[in-house]
Formats: sequence, structure tokens, C-alpha cells
Amino acid sequence: MKKEVVFGTIFLMVAFCGRLSSKNSHINSFSCDNNLQVSAAISKTSDFTFNLYKNPFSCFGSHMSLLCSYDDVLGTDSLILTDLTKGREADKLLFQINPVNVNNKHEKVHYTATPIELRGKTKDGNISIFFESPQVLHICSDNLDLQFSGRFEGNAYSFPFQEDVFHLNGQYNNTFIVRDKGIAITVKSGILSYNNNCFLLKKDSKRKIEVVVEQYFGDWIPKHYTTSKEIILDRLKKEYSEWENKIASVSPEYEEGRKLASYMSWSCMYEPRGNITRYGMSMSKGFMLYIWSWDHCFNALGLSYSHPKLSWDQFMIMFDHQDNRTGALPDYIGANNKLWTVKKPPIHGWTLSLLLQQYVPEKDKLEEVYNKLSNWTNYWLNCRDDDGNGLPQYYHGMDSGWDNGTCFDVGMPAEGPDLAAFLVLQMEVLSDLAEKLSDSLAAKKWNECSKTMLDRLIKEFWNGEKFITRRTGTHEVNPNSQSLMSYLPIVLGKRLPKNIREKMISDLKKEGFLLTPYGLASESPKSLLYESDGYWRGPIWAPTTLIVIDGLKQCGEVELAKEIAKRFCDTCMKSGFAENFDALTGEALRDVSYTWTSSVFLVLAHEYLK
Repeated sequence: MKKEVVFGTIFLMVAFCGRLSSKNSHINSFSCDNNLQVSAAISKTSDFTFNLYKNPFSCFGSHMSLLCSYDDVLGTDSLILTDLTKGREADKLLFQINPVNVNNKHEKVHYTATPIELRGKTKDGNISIFFESPQVLHICSDNLDLQFSGRFEGNAYSFPFQEDVFHLNGQYNNTFIVRDKGIAITVKSGILSYNNNCFLLKKDSKRKIEVVVEQYFGDWIPKHYTTSKEIILDRLKKEYSEWENKIASVSPEYEEGRKLASYMSWSCMYEPRGNITRYGMSMSKGFMLYIWSWDHCFNALGLSYSHPKLSWDQFMIMFDHQDNRTGALPDYIGANNKLWTVKKPPIHGWTLSLLLQQYVPEKDKLEEVYNKLSNWTNYWLNCRDDDGNGLPQYYHGMDSGWDNGTCFDVGMPAEGPDLAAFLVLQMEVLSDLAEKLSDSLAAKKWNECSKTMLDRLIKEFWNGEKFITRRTGTHEVNPNSQSLMSYLPIVLGKRLPKNIREKMISDLKKEGFLLTPYGLASESPKSLLYESDGYWRGPIWAPTTLIVIDGLKQCGEVELAKEIAKRFCDTCMKSGFAENFDALTGEALRDVSYTWTSSVFLVLAHEYLK
């Protein structure tokens, strides 16, 4: 999907501090290692702890998150507070948090997290961190001093300090503003000093510290933070329990996965800010911080059973940025970032057909989505067919979502059956929408275009054994490719001729070809081009798993669909909701906390495994 080489959440931390390692990164995502456990029953529905090495601590709507890793130099866990509006650059570091002893030496600390509170424990005291709101974070300690370290100096926009008191004005002299980081640090209790890019907070006479970090946009408005911890946590407990109770139901064996998926979908939501025009779910608040224009479809599906209006917003958020001239969608958006260089595949018609099974929008919303989906489809038909043969093409592997897929080894641009299949479905959905909107002429046009595309797909891409992707113009094909990409047209179901369906189903059933004990490999392990951690050249991915399973269901192969769903969901239970998985071991790969994986888990566990 993305070109960047990522090694999980720990990559981000290494970029920040240069010395944080991935010790304990193997811990199961649904509970911390025994020595990290802290009793923490939030409520009947949210009484689990999650692995802070894999899953960032954040809250619904926030553009901040906290990550945990092991610091080799300090010999203890370390927390990093990040600003997610800065994209994936190292300057998103706000500061690192560490408890220190009376000699200002770092204390060994173990952290654990629940959806509403992050807790740390040392031999001398405790730390508690929680969000009051998406912008306001409380950091408290009992019998511990704290150190905040980061790049505070050399900042022309920070207010100066004198005699250990940070001056904003005479009334709010307990607040320090770091303007180019967009945060205000207010000391409610404790004694603050500063030296060598570090804030040092000493315990007050009651041996306590409470600091409030507020992320602001535009400018900070002076205020007092008066709400008690008990009131804040009680409110959060109720809000989160309500969210979790609504999330798609699953069988008991997948309930722990459901709890983590619930937390991920809740905590990875951004409130509107900059390019984020609606409440939008990021792929991760660890490394992959943006919203990509096919990832958002799977997150929309994951929320469709529980939060249909929020699900609709996940689907529509990328269309808010549609180019009025061409109909194109950007590759991704972040609060302050947007990329147009590449695109993502048009799976939106397929997605919409599934969403409409759960949610019936008002007529004005149908009209809006019809117009936007029409323009998106026309973009592919009008702007992506250089040779004029009626078969649109990808200019880069990223356009397909399969960044480095083996089908593309012969060169670009490339035209293939997956793109054509998605457009067949998208034009069919447009025909149905036009009928609902009483536009029979448009309905007929889209229906005819869909059938024409289906005929071309079969004629040009089926070689008698499988569907092939070829280089535009030369029609070169990679003879060594054994990619799952060739099987994505199964999503067309019974629209495909029976002989083609049967051959594809037969291949998908073969153990060890694409089907492994953990799910569907993106490249056959038997292939000369297979790479265990090769991104789209081997690992198992959530989106393609769901697309193939839905196609098998449409073909009537329900038992095979269920079996693949079970293998994938079992892999998630074993390894967490990673960006992708080793096809032969089930090991989590790349960003180890990824929402399209948790969303697909919810869809499969709810639809196929209850």
C-alpha cells in the first residue's frame, strides 16, 4: 500500500531518541507481560489492558498520542508524547517523559494502559496519565519527580523564563508556552525548573505532581484546569463503555480481539482539523498517521454495524478533497498534509454497496455520493487510459495499493484485472444509485459501461489459467509472478463465467499456494519472488483478505470464505492488528497497530464467524 519501509511503532521512537529499542515488542497485544500488569478494571465492558509497546495511548478526537518503548541507555521503559498534526517527521516529538529519583537519575518504571488511563509504577511511586479532552492531557505522579526532555531550546517562539518561573503574564505565571510545538504546559502542583532541554518537576509538600499539557491551534487561551481526576475518569469511563458496547458483536473466542479493535477505532479518531474535515479515523497513531484513500473504506465498513453515521463520514472524508477538474482523490490526507502524486484503487463502489446494507442515507446524501462517485469513476475512464483501449491503468504500484507487487516488475504503467473489476462494480453501483434517484438514462448508461468493462476484462486479462496484469503498450507480463492480485476479480462473483470462477476457487483452496495456516499470502510462498517481509511480495494483508472473502461468498463458496476468515482472525488474535503478517509464521510486520486490520477483523468475526 505505502512505499515507506516501516518497522512498526518502534521506528518512530528510534527517529525521536536514537536509542530506544524494541525490547518486549513480541508481547501479545491483548495483555501486557506479567511483570507489566497493574490491576485496572475500568468497567464491566472495558476491563482489559493493552500493550503500550504496540498500541499508542490516545483518545477519541485527539491529535496527540503517547508511545512506549524500552530505552537501552536508561535501562527502563520510556514514554514519548507526540504531535500527530506534524505528519511522520521527527519534529512531531513533543517531549519524552521519565520519572527521576532525588539525584535526578532515571527510575525504572513499568507502564500499562487501559482505554482511559495510562499508569506507571516504580519502586517508590506511581504515574497516572489521562486525557480530559482531545486537546488536554493530565500527567500526575505520586511520590515521584518527573523529567520532560525534548528540543525546547533554539526556539525563537518560546517565552523566556527567569528564576525558574515561566512567564506568560502576571496572572498565569505557572504556564509555559512552546509556540512552535503548539503546546501549553501548566503546573497545577509541583515545582518546575529547566536545564539543558529538560523540564524538571519536583514533588510538592504533599509529594504530588500534576501537570496539564494543552495542544492548541491558533493561540492558547489562558485558563484554569479545575475538574478533578475522579470526575474526568468517571466521564471517560461512561463514554468509552458506551462506545465499546455498540461495536460489532463477535463470538466469545474473539471477544478479546473485539475489545482491542474497539479501543483502536475509538482512540485513532481525529477531530476535524485542517484537512481533516470530519471526524476521521487514522490508520495508526503510531507511525502511519494519515488517512489513505482506500484504507478509509475498510474503517467505514468496520464502523457500519455500530456507528452508521460516523461510518458514512469515514467513507466521505476523502471525497471532501476531490479535485473538481478531474474527479481524482488524493493519495492521503493529514491535518497539515495531502499527497496527490499517486492515487489508490477505486474500491469505493464495492464499499458503498456494503455500507448501504447497514445504513440508508437521506436523499441529499445519496445525490452527493452519486455525483462524487461518478466523477471518481470518470477520472479513471478519462485520465488513465493512455492507449485508448478502454482499460484504465496504474502509473505506479502505489496507485493499486500493491506498492511493490510482483505483477509490476516488468515496468509501468500497467493495466490489470483488479482495476477493471473494481470499475465494473463501481459502475454497477452507480447504475443502482441513478435508479434510486429516478435518472433512468444515467442508470442505463452506467449499466452498459459496466457490462462493456466486464467483457474487456475477461477478453484481455484471462489467459486460460489466471488473470494477468500487463505493461501498457508492450503487454509484457511477469511470468514468475504468483500474486494474489490476479485473484482479486473473484470479487465479481457470479458475474464471471463459471469456468473462470471454478479455476480461481480451485487455486484459492490449494494449501501452500496462496492459502497458508494464517491466511492468504500476497505472493505465493512457492514463488521465486516470495519475500517473508516483502510488503506486497508475500505477507498477509487485511484489505485483500476481505475483498477475496466477499467474492467467494458471492460465488457461493461460503465455507471456504469462513475458513479463510477464521485463519485471518486467529492470526489477529495471536499477533495483534498489524499492518501485515508473515504468511508462514503469522508474525506481525511493519506498523504493529493498524486500523484497517482491526476493522476487517470486526467485519469478518461479525459476519462470518458468529
